[in-house]
Amino acid sequence: MKMQEVSNVATLFVVMMFVGTAVPMSLPMPPSMPPSTPPLVCNPLSMGDCGGAFMFGGPPSRECCIELNAQKRCFCQYLKDPNLKPYIENPNAKRIAAACGVPIQKC
Repeated sequence: MKMQEVSNVATLFVVMMFVGTAVPMSLPMPPSMPPSTPPLVCNPLSMGDCGGAFMFGGPPSRECCIELNAQKRCFCQYLKDPNLKPYIENPNAKRIAAACGVPIQKC
């Protein structure tokens, strides 16, 4: 092969590689899937913003209610834990949940 032919083959190869990767990108994207429910991460320590309302009986903060709502699917799991059960069953916890509009599930 002559030097010019090698150069032409190399150029053709580079062009094919570029076109091969560019073509799929130019195809229309399939419709996106609806957002799924985020994975459940149960972390009772994330409800630290509720500590003041729990300990001193004041109204829950906005942050407390947001975290309480995010953790509501975890309450049954917390009730199974002997270390956490007294906190979930505490009247203050029930008062805070009611103030935040978060129902405590029956397990």
